Amino acid sequence: RTGALTTGSRVAAWARLRRIADIRSPGMTSAATVLLGRRILARGQTQDVDLIEPAAGFRDPLRDRFRTAADDREPETGTLLEAMILGDQGRLDRDRQDRWRLAGITHILSISGLHVGVVGLLLERVACFALGLFAPLARRFSMRGAGAAVGIAGAWLYVLVAGAPIAAVRSAMMVTCLLGVRIVGRHTTPLAALGLSALISLLADPWALTDPSFQLSYVAVLALILTAPAAERLAMWLDGLPYAAVMRLVRWALTPLVASLACTIATLPILLAQFGAISLSGLLTNVVAVPLSSIAVVLPGFVALLAAAIGLATPVLTISEWLVPWLEAIARWGAGFGNVERPGASALEIGLASLGALLLLHVSRAERLPRARLLAGSLCLMVSLVGFPAARPAGLRIVALAVGHGDATLLQLPDGQNILVDGGGDPAGFRDVGQTVVLPGLRALGVDRLDVVVLSHPHPDHYRGLAPVVEALPVGELWWTGQRSRDPEFTRMMAALEAGGARLRTFDPTEPPQALGGVLVEVLFPRMPPNRAGARIPDGLGANDNSLVLRFTYGAFSILMTGDVEHAAEDLLLRSRQDLHATVLKVPHHGSRTSSSLSFLRAVAPALAVAESADQGHCAFPNPDVEARYAALGIPLWITGRLGAIGITSDGS
Repeated sequence: RTGALTTGSRVAAWARLRRIADIRSPGMTSAATVLLGRRILARGQTQDVDLIEPAAGFRDPLRDRFRTAADDREPETGTLLEAMILGDQGRLDRDRQDRWRLAGITHILSISGLHVGVVGLLLERVACFALGLFAPLARRFSMRGAGAAVGIAGAWLYVLVAGAPIAAVRSAMMVTCLLGVRIVGRHTTPLAALGLSALISLLADPWALTDPSFQLSYVAVLALILTAPAAERLAMWLDGLPYAAVMRLVRWALTPLVASLACTIATLPILLAQFGAISLSGLLTNVVAVPLSSIAVVLPGFVALLAAAIGLATPVLTISEWLVPWLEAIARWGAGFGNVERPGASALEIGLASLGALLLLHVSRAERLPRARLLAGSLCLMVSLVGFPAARPAGLRIVALAVGHGDATLLQLPDGQNILVDGGGDPAGFRDVGQTVVLPGLRALGVDRLDVVVLSHPHPDHYRGLAPVVEALPVGELWWTGQRSRDPEFTRMMAALEAGGARLRTFDPTEPPQALGGVLVEVLFPRMPPNRAGARIPDGLGANDNSLVLRFTYGAFSILMTGDVEHAAEDLLLRSRQDLHATVLKVPHHGSRTSSSLSFLRAVAPALAVAESADQGHCAFPNPDVEARYAALGIPLWITGRLGAIGITSDGS
């Protein structure tokens, strides 16, 4: 309220802190590991912040001046320059971020080791060249030592101005170790400098070992060091061939390709384990995008950042501005092919990828081509990319995905059919639950088609996660009550279903239970004939109480899926005198105090209840009174917001 919040400001706020819960779901990296790696032990929400003491220093005014200069460009160009030079991706739209990720060049959009290394090493070269022009200085000072000092200072200056992101700090350490020995007149190998940098980083922050950026940056540089002899031998071989001018062009093209191939192979196991996605097109896009962004965008951008202190950032940025459309064109081209999605890769698949990478990197160190190792390494990588079929249980498997506040339950039937009941969703629109949780989870569980999607009722925490899912996977049928929503995400979901040829199905109350894949499916509610609009909506009930209530029975096992029904619908179910008994109960309305009445729980009499809820914030379900009710009846209550995804398997007995 009282001023701009910048890094280093002291603030006061009132918030209820909550511990970081290790919530896991198939196909996802544990959020707790990521947050703890950033030294975040708790989190909370606040409505207001008081600025006690603003930050002092040159960093934020310099960044603000650079932003002003960048904002004078086209909006798309300005936001991209802010991301690449300042590491500020807050204004990049999701489509652009996804495009660069699919193209394998998303590392260019953040202040990474690439940026800091380019600034430090090029400044060192420029300083050495400049000192060499002045003979008195060259005779008095060591050009290598002075150039190294300038390079180190430039690297750390860039890191400080960029906000000292972790990856950039590590890269500056690497540059310092590599160039620092020159200042003291010693020689070292790149491998020793890399090892010393990694040791210092881990001593300062042991959690860094679990950070994907730490793993990727050091493994990529290690791959470049290990394959350098192979690149040199390739260059010497090309130099010995006829048509020297043509061979120089070939060498100029092949050298970065070899480097890109080495980094791709070395980092593949990490990408497989941490993200479950690999961009093979990055092998080609990085060959062009990395030198183009480094020399023509990052270096002029760094100069523009310094020039912002005297108000001259605008003319310097013109150079970078001309080349941004080329980078965008590369991203669009690379995003269109060569993307492998492998969420939830098994330990065996990651192990095969690691073995393949080691064998192929070892091939590059050999004087002669070891064909057996080359073949074995390539085979291991191909098998890990293709993957093994996900193991499916012999009977019925049910997985309640951890989507925060919202429902998303997968049923894998004995004959291999897949049913998804609801898809979660963030009502506030901050998280794309379908893209980040549901779709990776389905793929990790071996789902490549949904035979049935059930939408219990049209509320955002049940349908917003479905749009990305039905766009990515073929769907056979949609079961719903016919109720619609004006939300654009609902319209997007329905358009994707219709475009994919999915059958839209509501149920007549006279329809008998149907057998599907060895499982008996009963529609228990609403038992109403369709109205003129095709929706089955009992009079006087809200959307929650109009939820589809389904029971799936497999032999002696059954699960009751209740959507968000509340007391009114529970009473109607009890009055209908239908058999409500089930082995597992999907807790109605996430465990709110307006549902799970005592009489309803006694009628269902489950052996286990599963609540799909966030267990924190304003959606901190289940309600304590409801939890006490389940405990009083001796019903175990498992909550996805505390335990993560919950899997249940049954053999029918």
